Amino acid sequence: MIEILVVDDDAQVRQMVASMLRALGHSVVTASNGEEAVNIFRGARLRINLILTDLRMPVMDGHELVRRILAMQSTATIICMSAYTESQCPPGTVFMAKPFTMETVRDCITRALGTSGIPTNANARIAT
Repeated sequence: MIEILVVDDDAQVRQMVASMLRALGHSVVTASNGEEAVNIFRGARLRINLILTDLRMPVMDGHELVRRILAMQSTATIICMSAYTESQCPPGTVFMAKPFTMETVRDCITRALGTSGIPTNANARIAT
């Protein structure tokens, strides 16, 4: 089972994404901002296989979150979800445009983690 950390300041979006991921068979932990996510990741980094984060959030935005997570674990797999363009997505991450469907989420996770659902080469990141 894949454990995914979902980070979004909008509670409805966070809950919707978490529900989609659980329906796809994944274990989910949530955070409402980047600072909370960094603290969760720090304590559970060996269990978290993937981070799915919004880019625009108060307290700590997605760009700073990505920077801090990659500083802790350079092989972390991160998907950035945004209503903005892919060019806003930090290097070393996968982009997923909002709004999205369950199929989009599933396909993006597969692309990020590889067909096995486990990072095939954590150093070979996808920037789509």
